[in-house]
Amino acid sequence: MAIDREALTLVTGTVKDIYRYYLLSESKQPDSAVMTYLKKRGLTAETIKRFGIGYAPNGWQNLGKPLKSSVFLKNYQQYRDLANGNIGALLGGDLEATGLMIATDKGRRYDRFRERLMFPIRNVNGDTLSFGGRLLGDGKPKYLNGPETALYRKNEVLYGMHELTVALDAEGAEKAPYIIVTEGYMDVISVHSAGNPYIVANCGTAISAKQLDLLFSYSDELIFAYDGDKAGSKATLDALQRALPKLTGSRRISALSMPEGHDPDSFVHSLPHGQRKQGLEAVIDQRENGLNVYLDMITEQLASELGHDDPAEAFVVALSDAIAMLPDGTEYQRLINQINAYSQPMASELSEDEIVSMAANS
Repeated sequence: MAIDREALTLVTGTVKDIYRYYLLSESKQPDSAVMTYLKKRGLTAETIKRFGIGYAPNGWQNLGKPLKSSVFLKNYQQYRDLANGNIGALLGGDLEATGLMIATDKGRRYDRFRERLMFPIRNVNGDTLSFGGRLLGDGKPKYLNGPETALYRKNEVLYGMHELTVALDAEGAEKAPYIIVTEGYMDVISVHSAGNPYIVANCGTAISAKQLDLLFSYSDELIFAYDGDKAGSKATLDALQRALPKLTGSRRISALSMPEGHDPDSFVHSLPHGQRKQGLEAVIDQRENGLNVYLDMITEQLASELGHDDPAEAFVVALSDAIAMLPDGTEYQRLINQINAYSQPMASELSEDEIVSMAANS
């Protein structure tokens, strides 16, 4: 059966409303697990509404029946036309096509998300493409993202992008001064709630060229703020490396280290309510030049892997590799100016001619 993106978008948008309905139902029980979690994370009614947060209750068939009701399907007539009147048959296939239901070998379908706080993943236009769910009970995985579908391509979408564009429209601005790129839904929500909407998350996958192109169309500076553990360091190195070929014109990259033991979410909540925006801005002001961070990280890695006794030799290899990834037409004097002579004193010995020669031989 051919995939109808319009029909799928109608379904995912309606599922968002259903998850919201279930969350509102839970709000009548203040001591429920979901309400306890919302209070613990400081999620206000305004934040919940802004991000479209909902709830998938425990159970196997919480989506199919409500979706067949015109009360939930706001675009009921439009969807019925798409279905040629056979709404039940189309819904079953569309719920499976969106990844929200899973089919067994015997043809029965059940809900993918159960007992989870639900975060709609939307494109810049606000269309719901998929969901991420945070488990409230025991079990794993704690976070579960929807699968790749005809509607949802993980390497093309970033969580929080819709909210960022809404904020820019409200400001009357074409571009953000910077965009922070982080890992988690709650990082985005907490920073946004602290008064800074310039943040998105790439939802557990390595950042892609398409995502970088999208981000650079909304800002000339990307700030990578991944966790400080081994996996986060690897993600930072990978993101900086993938961004190098995109550094045309005034584009730049930075890396942000949160105070020890914190991610953006926990750091925001460690601050008093009235000081969260200012405290966050103070940390952002301490961001490091991404090229410096990349060269430091890759030099250390190369020195270890290649057994270089002289770090300057490893640095030259790292710099040559970086230059090879930069786009044609890069202003090498600007590159030299970006290199931190304090952290890499050997850089000060390189002339622009030597940098250009490296580029020519890369």
